[in-house]
Amino acid sequence: MARSRLIQTKLHPPRVKAPLVERTRLSERLEAHGGRIVLVSAPAGFGKTVLVADWLARQEAPRAWLSLDDLDNDPARFCAHLAAAVAGLEVEGASRAAALIEELAPPDLSLPPAFLPSFLEMGPEPILILDDLHELDSPRVLGVVEELVQVEGPAPRLVLLTREDPPFTLGRLRVAGELLEIRARDLRFTADETLQLFQHLLPGALEPEAVRRLDERTEGWVAGLRLAAIALQDASDPRGLVESFAGQHRLVMEYLLEEALERQPPALQQFLLDTSILRRFNPDTCVAVTEDPQAREVLKAVERANLFLIPLGLQGEWYRYHHLFADLLRFKLEHQQGDRVEALHRRASAWFQEEGDLASALEHAARMKDQTRLLELLDREVLGMIGRSELAALRRWTGKVRDPFSQPYPMVICSIGWLRVVTDRAPELGTILKAISGALDRVPPDYDPDRRRQASLHMAVLSAYAARYAGRYQEALSTAQEVQESLADADPFTRGLLTYNTARVRMALGDMEAAGKRLDEAFDDHLRSGNLYLTLASLGRTAAVTAQTEGVPPARESLAAARSFAGDRGLTRNPAYSIVLFHQGGVELLAARPDQARSALEDALDLASPEDFPEERGNALVGLARVAAVQGRFPEAEALLVEARSLSRHGNMDLQDTTLELERKRLALGREAAGEGPPVPRIRPAPGEGPWTTTRETELILALQQALQHQDHPLMDELSQELQGESEARGRGPARLWALLARALLPRSENRWETLGEALTLAATRGYVQPFLDGGPPVRDLLRAGLTRVPSSLGRTHARSLLDLMEGEAGSEEVGRELELPEPLTDREREVLALLFQGQSNKAMAKAIFVSVDTVKSHLKHIYDKLGVSDRNAAVRRAQELGFHPREEG
Repeated sequence: MARSRLIQTKLHPPRVKAPLVERTRLSERLEAHGGRIVLVSAPAGFGKTVLVADWLARQEAPRAWLSLDDLDNDPARFCAHLAAAVAGLEVEGASRAAALIEELAPPDLSLPPAFLPSFLEMGPEPILILDDLHELDSPRVLGVVEELVQVEGPAPRLVLLTREDPPFTLGRLRVAGELLEIRARDLRFTADETLQLFQHLLPGALEPEAVRRLDERTEGWVAGLRLAAIALQDASDPRGLVESFAGQHRLVMEYLLEEALERQPPALQQFLLDTSILRRFNPDTCVAVTEDPQAREVLKAVERANLFLIPLGLQGEWYRYHHLFADLLRFKLEHQQGDRVEALHRRASAWFQEEGDLASALEHAARMKDQTRLLELLDREVLGMIGRSELAALRRWTGKVRDPFSQPYPMVICSIGWLRVVTDRAPELGTILKAISGALDRVPPDYDPDRRRQASLHMAVLSAYAARYAGRYQEALSTAQEVQESLADADPFTRGLLTYNTARVRMALGDMEAAGKRLDEAFDDHLRSGNLYLTLASLGRTAAVTAQTEGVPPARESLAAARSFAGDRGLTRNPAYSIVLFHQGGVELLAARPDQARSALEDALDLASPEDFPEERGNALVGLARVAAVQGRFPEAEALLVEARSLSRHGNMDLQDTTLELERKRLALGREAAGEGPPVPRIRPAPGEGPWTTTRETELILALQQALQHQDHPLMDELSQELQGESEARGRGPARLWALLARALLPRSENRWETLGEALTLAATRGYVQPFLDGGPPVRDLLRAGLTRVPSSLGRTHARSLLDLMEGEAGSEEVGRELELPEPLTDREREVLALLFQGQSNKAMAKAIFVSVDTVKSHLKHIYDKLGVSDRNAAVRRAQELGFHPREEG
């Protein structure tokens, strides 16, 4: 079934009849108000909607209306309808503002900086009305409303209709004269207005004194007066009826409803009670719920009787009851005909499901005492909700299930498992897996066999996730292998989940080739199934693999494609987009561009809430801590790691290639090197046990970095050998670079300058800069000595560029520009290109790099093809345009 659609009737003011009493004093206040915000706050039945709708009908300015209900506490539903309302203003800037609202996604619904210019561009003339604001209780959704209220500048006017004041401060607006408040005391009918009302409704039925008494008894409460008029229509003793109005509002309302209802035909009374369970309805809904073919005619009778029926939308095909009237109808139904309620909700749920309104179908199912309908509906629909990233709705409806783990509906339990995987990496996955297994043994007799098989597969996939979270990587791979054949013909959603988990395991094991292949497969499945979260996650992690195996320029291209993909599909406010951003930060830091890295990581942090996305937030915090340390801002780095520590619980953060303990060691080493911290205890990794992991790689690099500073040559030899062997086998470029630098720094290295040249060529062709800076003085001195000794001209050129950067004579951007060509050249092709800049002949090139002349010609042909040129001079010019400027040092 398709996702819940946009409810068009919410986007139009109720179709109210012309008021019987002119509220001139209130209309004049609305007309005279020159501020941005109007707050109409009063309990039910005070005529808020009628007043504003009538005033709005007299305006010529662009206007939009949004009627709210408690389902709008789902951020996705609220943002979709608010965006549609703003777009409906049809003024300059409206479409852009609407698009930015529609992009908002949980957990952080803060309006982006680009929203304000678009909103202000609309000017002060448009009017946006939010009706029934009291239905909202989600802090995140209310936060968006508060941001709209607090906008400073000539923005559209905002009118808020509510039964209670919003939970945000309005003091600044009051002081600035920007706020008009209309409250219950203002909305109450005066004695004169009550007299006018009854002269229209019941001319001559009551003496003026009786009307005055009725006004006193009802305290000018509009709904009470209208109800009294209905009760008085056929009253045998009107004066006695007026005098009997006493007591609390609840008693008065019940008395009035009783008098009004009992005078209606039995069939109409039953219709009112049965349809009171509906938040909104049309004639077809009424037929389905009441099972009365004549329900359409009865609905017309209700409208003619003016029984608090409010038409919705421009066409008036949909209706709702006045909220107070509906509340009391439901009260009467529950207490007098409670045995009918279950069947009514069941029919309503089935009808809305058939119409494609999943939210309403679930709402009625959740209001049933027997939860079978809710469970059956969830069991069929939860995976679609996950795939569409409707996590707030999923949490809402699964939260309505009593004791879900004991229910015989395995897909419901699977969905709870996936919800917790996304939000906190599900520390209790073992309990969830056991519950799924139990549910599979207890499914109802008529349970769909295909869904049972799907639940079994999801249990296996969740088992693989549980194994990865616990660091049992081989078990995760074995589980995936066991079910891989079964998943071949499974739905792409399920298959994509397992493939992505396998890719994450391969990344953790440092197997970059296998990880990249699995990420590509997972992306295709995620895209087909509509799993937005993992689609973005796959794109971000593919860039991380590319940075390791191919280098910074290709990784940047991969990230640019990911950003374009997200932008084209309106996903840049999706929390999963933070994965793309924190990997972008990592790539920029590897290229020694800390400012660009910080910007991307701060954007990632803005998207990932601590409640729902701790893993993404943790990676952003760790990345920012590294940037701060590189920039010498050590207190900031410490604070960021402390925040990450406070966020970490039950293993809910799977940090990229590291742990918080290792990051604290990294920070301590940086402080010691800068002379701002005490000596760091020696890092001595224990002998490797179990499979190689990228976390161990990080530990070895930090230990190697420390050994370099202390000239601990035996440890450097030991660590670099392990690091070089493992990194080369797994395609881990930066780790291999660290190993080569350490090997070149060993005092008895027989091939020191060849090894350094290999490291420089690797760095030049892949854009790795930061490891040289992290190596500190030992690496800097090595580069100086290698300027005249490294055999590769490309290596010598890059050594000079790096030294310029270390000594402050060049920026990292300049080093990076020298390395970026439109299609990556091989290491040997870059050497040939550097010699080409020197004007050397083919024969001289062949001699310099120890190859044949034919091989040089072959390299030149490839270079020409990649640069899009046909001769030597054009190749040099094109390379210069792209920032390739090799410099020969003798």
